[in-house]
Amino acid sequence: MLRALLLLTTLALTLAGIAPADDKQPAAQGALEGAWKLTSVLLNAQALPMEKLQDARLVVRGTKYSLKLADTRLEMTHELLNDQRPRAMDLTIVEGPEKGKTFHAIIKLADDTLTVCRSIQPDRERPTEFASKPDSGLLLVVWTRHKAQ
Repeated sequence: MLRALLLLTTLALTLAGIAPADDKQPAAQGALEGAWKLTSVLLNAQALPMEKLQDARLVVRGTKYSLKLADTRLEMTHELLNDQRPRAMDLTIVEGPEKGKTFHAIIKLADDTLTVCRSIQPDRERPTEFASKPDSGLLLVVWTRHKAQ
């Protein structure tokens, strides 16, 4: 169950290199560089319990990003699609049974908040809005930039 939650969370959340929320500017490759802390997750319009996810961390380095929760780590790469609105990103799994499959996400970055929306299954259509409705199969995740203490 924890691995499934991590996989769902990671694959939508692990985004990197997105520009600020100004959609008129192309996405800057390094805008998401660094560490992120999970703030909230909606799956099919249902909030996932943060007690089990509060230690989840996303680390973005270049086109690679890693999600870590407890002893589980997921690795992916991303490609920004600057010509689409809302901003789009393709997330490709680089290890495990889903290796080579791609999640088609939409993203927005405003200040130190990153919002990602995508299907829970790879190779599905890209969402058109930042929403997770009942039975939609969509995951809506919000991250905040983790600042070193």
